Amino acid sequence: MKTKEQWIGETLESLEGIKTAQADPHLFEKISGKLQMKQHKTHSIYSAPLLKIAAGLALLISVNVITLVLYTRSSATDTTSNPIAAGYFSYIKTVTPNP
Repeated sequence: MKTKEQWIGETLESLEGIKTAQADPHLFEKISGKLQMKQHKTHSIYSAPLLKIAAGLALLISVNVITLVLYTRSSATDTTSNPIAAGYFSYIKTVTPNP
């Protein structure tokens, strides 16, 4: 059975041939380059969430405008195109101002 001192000695002897790790010579340049790119990165107005919100608002406004135009066109011609509605609302007269 090995004593504790012998085990420690064998372990230390096995470490004699080990060298310290060497980093890639260009590693520092790569890291500093990436850091500089992060610092110089500008925030784009065309980021994905902002663009999606703008497109959604544009679609919503477009649908509202189209609906409003179609509604005003149909309400202006409703009483004249539908004879039942024209007879039902015949008591309503348009008021014209007197000069």
